Amino acid sequence: MIDVDLFLTADHPSYEKPRPAEKVCIRSAIIEFPYCDRVTVDDDTSSSTAELIEGLGHGVIEGLRRHPDGRYEIKGEFGTVFIAAERPLLRLKGP
Repeated sequence: MIDVDLFLTADHPSYEKPRPAEKVCIRSAIIEFPYCDRVTVDDDTSSSTAELIEGLGHGVIEGLRRHPDGRYEIKGEFGTVFIAAERPLLRLKGP
C-alpha cells in the first residue's frame, strides 16, 4: 500500500471547496496493490522486499504505468519502483 495525497478537481465526486487558507482540494488516499508477487526498485532483484521498501524515500509520484508484461512502474523523486501485482485500487481515506 502507498499513502498519497491527491489533488481533486471540482468535477470529482469527492471534491470539497477548499477552506479559506487552502487553495486546492487535497485528499488523503491509499493505492493498494492486491496480490502483490514482487517489488523491485530500479530493477534491482538482489535485495529483499523489506530492504527495498525501507530504503525508499518520500516524494512526488511523477508517473504510474503498466508494462506489457503486467508489472506496474511507479516513477518519482524516490526512484523507479516495479510492482508485480493485480490492478491497483485507489481508496480515499475518511473526510
